[in-house]
Parts: sequence; C-alpha cells; structure tokens
Amino acid sequence: MKESTFSVLAFVLLRVLASGCAPASTPVPPTATPIPPTATVLAIPIGFPIYIPIYPNAKIVRLLSENVIEFVTSDTFEQVAAFYQNNLPPLGDEGWEDGIIGGRPGLLVQCSASKCDALAISKKGNQEIQVTISENADKSVRITLGYIET
Repeated sequence: MKESTFSVLAFVLLRVLASGCAPASTPVPPTATPIPPTATVLAIPIGFPIYIPIYPNAKIVRLLSENVIEFVTSDTFEQVAAFYQNNLPPLGDEGWEDGIIGGRPGLLVQCSASKCDALAISKKGNQEIQVTISENADKSVRITLGYIET
C-alpha cells in the first residue's frame, strides 16, 4: 500500500472512530428564559406602633419609610373612614389630642363631586399619628399611616 493511500485510510479510520466516541449530535442548551423578579412581600416594619389600627381589608402597596406605610383596599371610602373614626387611638386612651384643630381626635373629611379625602393627626406627648384616606379614580381607597416620635 502506498504511503499516501495509507495516510488517507488512517485519516478516514480515525475520523470514523472519533465520530463513534462522540454523541451523534451535540445537545444544544435550551435558550435562556428570563427569570421573573421575585415578588417582594411587603410587611409592616418591626417597631411600627401596635396602637395604630390597620384597616382589616387593606393590602400594603408601599413602604414609604419604616414610619410610613401606604395601603389600598377595594372597600368604600365611607367604610374606611368609619373604621378610623371609631378606632383611632386616642379613643379610650388618656392624653391624646387632635393635632389639627385641638380637642377630641377625629377625622377631618373633605369631599368634592368626584372624590373624598380625610385626614387625622393625633398627638400625645412626643408621639404623633397621621392617617390619610383618599379615594382613587377607580374608587379604591388609599390609606397612609405614619407616626413620629420626637
């Protein structure tokens, strides 16, 4: 056998053997699927005063700071306002004052033809509680609760 024929046969034989050792087709990695961001679970911060009532059907939508939380509910403005009128701390607690106009704490409500807003500020010593209630365009209600201790 001539040397060139031997080289060709050796090359073909090595090629056949090499192809038998490898998988018939190289697996193609799956295309990368973007992983959706993990949902952030919002919770009332540790240290938020337990004497500030949280509306029962409200969902936290934003933590504006560790002292200010924004909620939303599909309940009506009237339901939310009645809850806070009846459950604000001061009621039954000594020493709380209305931070808006003085006297017994309560809600200051203002309504226009399209929506209502309410505000309550209660003070006791170095503590202040702020509650705002706003009716959104879709008739959901935004509740913002905050406190300050100086």
